[in-house]
Amino acid sequence: MTGPLQKLVRLGLRPAVSLALVGLASTLFAVRAHPRSYNVTRLGLADLTPSKNGYICGYDKYVYVTKWDSFVIVDVETRSIRGPYRLDPFNLDVEMAPGHGKACMSRPSSGNDRIHLIMPNQTKDEELIDPSIYIFDVHEWGEDPVLKGKIEGLGSRIKGGSFYSAFLDTSRIQYAGEPVWVFAVSNTCIGYAYQGLCNDTVYIFNIREILDAPVDDPGLPIRILAPDTIWYPGINPGFPPGPDIARGHDVTVHGNRLLVTNPGGGLYVVDTDPLWNQDPQGHPMVPKELGRCEYENAMTHDAWATEDLHYVFTSDEHFFEWGCNRPIGDITVYDIQGLGTPGLCNYPQAAKYVPSTAVTAHYCYIRQNLGYVANYNRGLRIFDVSFPDDPIEIGYYDTYLKPDLPPQYGVFDLWPFYDGHISACDVDSGVFVLQFDGALPACQGGVVQSAAGGIPIDGAWVYSLTADRGALSDENGYFELKTAKGTHAVMASAMEFGPSLVPAHYISGRDCASSDLNLTLQSNSSDSATAWNNGRKIAVDSAACIHVVYQNITLPHNDLPGTPMHSVTYAYSTDRGITWDFTSFEAAYYPSLAVDPDTVPHIVLLEHVGDPPNEHLVHYWKHASGQWQRDVIVSLPDKMDVIFTPAVAIYDETGPQAYYPPHVVWEYIDTVLQRTYIYYWNPSLGIPEEIVSADELHSLEFPSISFDGAGTPHVLWQDNSNPGASAIRHSSRANGVWQQSQVVALGEHPSVDEWGGGIYAVWEQGSPPEIVFGMYMGATWYNYLISETPSVPSKFPSLDDFNIVWAEESAGPGLYEIFYSKYYPNGPTDPQNLSGTPLTPSVYPQGCFHADEVIRAPCERFYVVWTEDLLSHQRVKFESVVPAEPGGS
Repeated sequence: MTGPLQKLVRLGLRPAVSLALVGLASTLFAVRAHPRSYNVTRLGLADLTPSKNGYICGYDKYVYVTKWDSFVIVDVETRSIRGPYRLDPFNLDVEMAPGHGKACMSRPSSGNDRIHLIMPNQTKDEELIDPSIYIFDVHEWGEDPVLKGKIEGLGSRIKGGSFYSAFLDTSRIQYAGEPVWVFAVSNTCIGYAYQGLCNDTVYIFNIREILDAPVDDPGLPIRILAPDTIWYPGINPGFPPGPDIARGHDVTVHGNRLLVTNPGGGLYVVDTDPLWNQDPQGHPMVPKELGRCEYENAMTHDAWATEDLHYVFTSDEHFFEWGCNRPIGDITVYDIQGLGTPGLCNYPQAAKYVPSTAVTAHYCYIRQNLGYVANYNRGLRIFDVSFPDDPIEIGYYDTYLKPDLPPQYGVFDLWPFYDGHISACDVDSGVFVLQFDGALPACQGGVVQSAAGGIPIDGAWVYSLTADRGALSDENGYFELKTAKGTHAVMASAMEFGPSLVPAHYISGRDCASSDLNLTLQSNSSDSATAWNNGRKIAVDSAACIHVVYQNITLPHNDLPGTPMHSVTYAYSTDRGITWDFTSFEAAYYPSLAVDPDTVPHIVLLEHVGDPPNEHLVHYWKHASGQWQRDVIVSLPDKMDVIFTPAVAIYDETGPQAYYPPHVVWEYIDTVLQRTYIYYWNPSLGIPEEIVSADELHSLEFPSISFDGAGTPHVLWQDNSNPGASAIRHSSRANGVWQQSQVVALGEHPSVDEWGGGIYAVWEQGSPPEIVFGMYMGATWYNYLISETPSVPSKFPSLDDFNIVWAEESAGPGLYEIFYSKYYPNGPTDPQNLSGTPLTPSVYPQGCFHADEVIRAPCERFYVVWTEDLLSHQRVKFESVVPAEPGGS
């Protein structure tokens, strides 16, 4: 092949080179920027691999880990392990299925000084299981556990039913003859025939006989076939039934208060005093509901009370795949001192504490003035509750050092109640024995503002790298960073600004306003940060992580003093856009982004390096180790500004290296021949392929690429070869050959996409331009008008899964706003204004649709980024949109 391809010097596709070696990018803010621990010391690890580990409870220096169909015992001081002890040998004429449940312990009773483990056998729905609670004597470390009793329900296999958790009331265990109550909650219908009650019912059993029986009693195990009484929301007069979607999850007892949590329902506070009295038939009286707090989209997982019984802390286990409208998984604090009146929510929320915006809380425990949270793959979190209405995180230990997904790894449960020892059960390693070093809570208030004009910056992330704790600034730029007293490295960052780092700042007291910290950020966004629409700037992977790229401008150029230097920022968010992590690629231009099915981001961009300058078209991709890898697609020595607007796409099929190869198109101009080319490349090609060429510079522009259901690449571009009448042209690659292009329509700025195996596109058409949607069917394009505002220009459309965004002039010439519509077979929805800033130009929108594939509630979102031009600086805006429904906005 002759012509300009002779000048393309290919530097190699594999092996890739780490950024740390080539020095072309620097990490500004990484997920693992924080140390592994903060104010917490590791004393040791009881290694329980390869088994998956689960719930944990304890008595004295021993903790008991229940995992599926077995349990182990760990000596906290020595980290010695006994077990595993499987349930199968104790099975009594009932076929076992793997199960586990939240267990609890008994302290010595009056009858003997034995210690008992109360272990429910919980399993998945629709399995034939043994819905029982096993009661083991585990007193002697050197002896095997003895099964002393079994709560069997109906004493037979029940389909889809089980006990989820159990808790023991030991308040009167030392008094001979007094009942010892076990409270067990079901997460499905366990089918007591005479009741027929399901879901949120608490079953109450007296196990005094079992606890007092000697271990050599020939009548063991003692069976209990029915509860002594039950409680459920609505059983008490004046209180309504619980919601239909409620299902029991956890129960705990604190003094005479029973706390019941129901994902889908909420928190219920119940008085257990009536149990010590009997009704005329000789049965225990039903416990009395004192109050509740039900709320929409509840995911109340567990609850624990302060020692004075004034406050209750609940873990709200919200995973994003459980529904778009659920809040971040957090800790909610309720003030339960007042009883209130029967109704939907008796108790006010005293506070909210969010351990991590990326990972949900799981279990929460309160001991004296400290709270402890099992925070999955963000580890153990410790917070001060001296003021329960203002909890402040003051320590953590991260047991999970792998990438942050999937979310249900790391610390699953913990037990902080033995002599300063914290036993944290990590899902895939074992029990970490930790110790809190002691720290006092503190708060730092301040303002984040722009260097140009001192304008407050809202939504900036102010973060302590020392404490792995951050806060968002409000609309006035004000923030309150609550953490532990001491010296912190504090960083502030926002999507459109360079970071600001205060390497050593001492935070002294709990009063947030005692000393203000003013942080100034330098704007580095260019006025074309998210341009152009042919190459994607935003993508969402299968784990709901949002990826964004955009272009910045920085002064001066490292190699060309006095000239602007551009850079490219890659940002990603694991919490649906609340917080972002950033990486910067220096001397870079025209980024385009794609994410493969393995959640790996791929970025294609231009690099201008050296003096005289050299232009490189480069592919970056993130290795499983977390390091960026770099491939040079083409290199042009002594050239600059000859490659423009590359676009990258990924087809869902792995290549020979067992990774998903990128497919790239771009515009190339030959300044000698005065000719323009559109090229295509993937790693299997020796050199890039020419798709089309034409005379004159920039006669072909803005190539956009996607794949149909058969894996055929389709490329659309803007053809300017006919003066005054730009056209959209289309070509596809069949049998390794690019086909003769066809005219789609007269227009500019195409954006192509695939849906359901078909090819679709949007572009500008007419004067003033309007937005047109096109469908490629049977080798023919069919076009439909989207924007219909007379005499109002609409530009830069972007398409993803029939969701369309564009910039439309609103308040006057050059004053664009961002609009959104979705195409349906009966026509597009009414345009929806996303920016809402008529006097601030907003341009170059890019959107990406995401629907969770594994969800527990419907969840669809359309994410949009665009460039907003303020008086003092440009900024990159991000918006989350609920996709429009047919027939309207």
